[in-house]
Order: sequence, then structure tokens, then C-alpha cells
Amino acid sequence: MSTGGEQASGGVIIRPHWLAMVREILQRHVPEREALAFGSRVTGGNRPFSDLDIAIAGDTPLDDATLFRLIETLEESDLPINVDVVQLALAGPHINEAVAKHGVVIHTAGKSL
Repeated sequence: MSTGGEQASGGVIIRPHWLAMVREILQRHVPEREALAFGSRVTGGNRPFSDLDIAIAGDTPLDDATLFRLIETLEESDLPINVDVVQLALAGPHINEAVAKHGVVIHTAGKSL
């Protein structure tokens, strides 16, 4: 596994200041939702510029405007990696199982960790 100088930050293999940026964006756009990192940056199969997979928890999907603003802010940020956002309310069983098994909470309702 190559981490490109990245270290595990709260169970996520990512530079700490990148994770701090993601958490601030989550707090700004989805303060009432839990968010979990999953995928290669949690399991250790990542490469230096692997994307960061984030699952937004909740029984109902985000409204379209909120989801658009969240994705747009992540894309326009200074993050040098892509962030893929999935909503657990809309995700299939494969994603839900992966998040349940390997997900690392990076944001809780009301605050980032």
C-alpha cells in the first residue's frame, strides 16, 4: 500500500488538514447528519490520489439543493483528491454493507469529530 506520505487520521488514511477541510464542509452543509468515510482510504487499499468515499447517513435523502451545494463545495475546495458522496438512504445493499463493516464516523450530527 502506498499512502503518499498520508497517515491515518481518525481511522482514515488522509492528510489531517484534508480531513479537517472535509469535516468543516460537512458541518457547514449537513450539520444534522452523520457522515462516515469508507472504501480504500479506510481499508488501506488506497493510492496517493485515491478518492475519499463518504456516506451520508439518514433515513431520508438530502434535498437536491443541499446535496448539490455539498458536492459543489467539495469540488471547488482546495482538496487535491476527489470526494465521492453517497446517501445511505439511496444506496444499495453492497454500499450499506461496506459502510456498516468498515465505515469510520468523521462527522456526527451537530459537530465534526
